[in-house]
Amino acid sequence: MGRIEPLKAWDEERVGSQIDLSADRKTATRQAETNPRGYGCLLYGKQQLGNYAEGRFAEVIIHQQGTRATESEYHAGGVCIGITKCKPADYKPEEVGRSIFHVPDSWVVDTYGDLYRVPPRNEWPPDTLNVAEKQPKSASVEKYDTYALVKDGDTLGLLLRPDKTLKLYWNGKHMADLPIEGFEVTQEVRLIVELLGRAEGATVNTEAKAPEIPLPPESSTEDEGGK
Repeated sequence: MGRIEPLKAWDEERVGSQIDLSADRKTATRQAETNPRGYGCLLYGKQQLGNYAEGRFAEVIIHQQGTRATESEYHAGGVCIGITKCKPADYKPEEVGRSIFHVPDSWVVDTYGDLYRVPPRNEWPPDTLNVAEKQPKSASVEKYDTYALVKDGDTLGLLLRPDKTLKLYWNGKHMADLPIEGFEVTQEVRLIVELLGRAEGATVNTEAKAPEIPLPPESSTEDEGGK
């Protein structure tokens, strides 16, 4: 597998209608809105997740309202983050919606650390756009809450491993190994983010590198043989 250009910017043609982008497209800011839970705050990666020896990785810097939840005017909501195999040509927001849960063929970690699978578009019933939001929870991340716990300037990263594990990182700290299906490190994979509640913006961290994965400890047999 050749080198893949890492994520450098958000896709200006596919971000939500309530998002403003910086001139370099690296920073997305949510517009003032009357309904903070309304759709239109989705971010879609212009480039794929970069490939490294450890797997496919991308990281963003989060911009929050207030240094803590009690200083925010919002009572709920934060960052949702995930990965998708939905290619740019196949993601048509006007047809499927502008929530992160409307991006077909995705895995999403919601504000409070619950993991959901958004199935491919051909698996959606024709009579509803809400099917993706009604998928059963696949897993949960402990001690993770992007509304109450994530601070302004914190980073969130996702690493897709060759063993099909999705690793979640918060400020470089490994938070969880999330079991996912249907995604390979050799496939076209992009980062998706949604800004809700306290989350006012997200900047692509172009300086980020995939966290090193510690080598497994040597077996006791090998230890004894080396004595």
